[in-house]
Amino acid sequence: KVLYEDAATGQVTMLVQWDPGYRMGVVEHHEYDEHLYILAGTFVDQNRASGPGTYILNRAGSEHQCSTPDGCTFLEVVPGRPK
Repeated sequence: KVLYEDAATGQVTMLVQWDPGYRMGVVEHHEYDEHLYILAGTFVDQNRASGPGTYILNRAGSEHQCSTPDGCTFLEVVPGRPK
């Protein structure tokens, strides 16, 4: 669910829910920093498995491919570039 989006700056705030067994089909490349806060379930990428209460910062230029074994809900904030 998109909570806020500004296409001109790339800013977005979303509440994301993945079903158990979800796996991204492609490697995600980040144009901007991405802040994640895990609310429920397990978020997995090549760096670690993260559970509820975990904060993750993916810096601009980084890449990852994510999945979840048991389902996952997280808040995603991409600050984009300043106006």
